[in-house]
Amino acid sequence: MVTPENNLRRLFAALQDELLAGLKANKVIDHPGAKGAATEADWLKVLQQHLPQRYSADRAIVIDAHGDVSDYLDIVIYDRQYSPVIFARNREQYIPAESVLATFEVKQTLNAANVKYAGDKIASVRRLHRTSADVHTLEGVKPGRKPCYVTGGILTTTADWQPAFGDAYLKALGELDANQRIDLGCSLAHGAFRASYDKGLATEQSTDASSLVSFFMWLLMDLQPKANAPAIDWNEYIKALEP
Repeated sequence: MVTPENNLRRLFAALQDELLAGLKANKVIDHPGAKGAATEADWLKVLQQHLPQRYSADRAIVIDAHGDVSDYLDIVIYDRQYSPVIFARNREQYIPAESVLATFEVKQTLNAANVKYAGDKIASVRRLHRTSADVHTLEGVKPGRKPCYVTGGILTTTADWQPAFGDAYLKALGELDANQRIDLGCSLAHGAFRASYDKGLATEQSTDASSLVSFFMWLLMDLQPKANAPAIDWNEYIKALEP
């Protein structure tokens, strides 16, 4: 008899094989931009199909009440239930900073340059201003909650480092400043990882066989305590529209 644990492992192994097959097929694409777009689309598809419906995952630009914007981001995970997309046209979407829960950059390989690149993209979101308004409920008005920490990460197919999660990997993460910090990532061929910085850099890695399932479970664990995004103070956005 097959146990439930084995069923779960088999299901995610099949999903990982499917994603890896799609990413390997992208190798035949010669144009770097086209190859990158195809890889981003594969990762987005996995997240869009498997995250709970309260979350959305899209390519996007993040905007705040001051009119400042982030860099263009490969993947933004945000609370769509209580947050509008301010502007959407073709591939351009502008999402209010308050609704962002996590952002990921997609690259072909894990190396120091791509870690730094992803860190800079993540920092462009964390530097934005985020408002918080009172929440009106049947029990009365409750004070607005503090905006949640924006989780940052990197998603790759493989890694340049051998071993993938050795000294070079730790050095690259350790050189990121507070706004650039990478909390969660996956190199499909080598494993998933998560990092904490509370008492200095500490990391945890999965095996290569469980890279996708480990990444996905760690992502769900990260999103769960964040609950709903804070209510947006639209008065601050209105002020930005005034001449």
